[in-house]
Parts: sequence; C-alpha cells; structure tokens
Amino acid sequence: MAGSPVSRPVVDIHLPHKLVRQREHPAQHAAAVLDTSAAAVRHLLDQHPAPAIPVTKTQARAAGRAFNRAMEDLPEAELTRLYLDEHLSLQQIADLTGISPRPAHPTRR
Repeated sequence: MAGSPVSRPVVDIHLPHKLVRQREHPAQHAAAVLDTSAAAVRHLLDQHPAPAIPVTKTQARAAGRAFNRAMEDLPEAELTRLYLDEHLSLQQIADLTGISPRPAHPTRR
C-alpha cells in the first residue's frame, strides 16, 4: 500500500554498545546476539557511536604513545585502512603490527 509507514525494529542502543565491548570480534558478536548482520551493527554504531570508556591518565598516555608510534611506523594509507575500513582498535593494530608504546623513561637498573 502506497504511503504506509515502513516498520523498523526498535533497538535499545545501550545493548549494542555493551555487546561490542565484550568480545574480540565485536560487530560479529553483536550481530549474532541481535540476529542481524555485522554490516547492520556497524551502520548502527556509525550512526550512534558508543560513548568512550573513561581511561586513566596512564592509559591515555600509553594510547597516545602507541598512536604516535603507529603514525611513525605505518604508512598513512595502511593505518587509515586498518582503523577506518577494517574497524580495528588501536590495540588490535598494535598487536597485528607489533607496535607498542615506547616507555616514557628507560628502565633503570
């Protein structure tokens, strides 16, 4: 029937946010639980990103060092592909590429 509204499922946005933080492959996990595709989950999260988890000062410094190291060691196109296209976290990129934050100070003996 022309002009009739399209029925769309209603999702409590907090559930996908919670699900993507629980697993190594978050979009696939959330898709399985929500009985939908990983692409649909990614689209939902692109439109409604999960709020950032508060980090400690130490974690923030380490993440900043890891990101700076990735910027130095990876070509920009590769970092962009991994982060934006593959939806990998900075930690996953670090694990994949062997990049880790340099210590702030050399270890003293």
